[in-house]
Amino acid sequence: MELSANELASVPLRNPPLPEQREIADRLDRATREVGVLAMKTARQVEVLVERRQALIAHAVTGQLPRPE
Repeated sequence: MELSANELASVPLRNPPLPEQREIADRLDRATREVGVLAMKTARQVEVLVERRQALIAHAVTGQLPRPE
């Protein structure tokens, strides 16, 4: 379904009061920061896991892995 410019212009838009707009923007800012922090923590965890994997491979190749009893 396509809307013409006139039909689109006639769609009523809700314009919340400025304090409500600020509250919405503040909540979005906080959520964005939280997502950024989680993304950085996840990226660091991936780095650590890659390092551990590389160390494990190196130990396996050089025969330095402990033998299971």
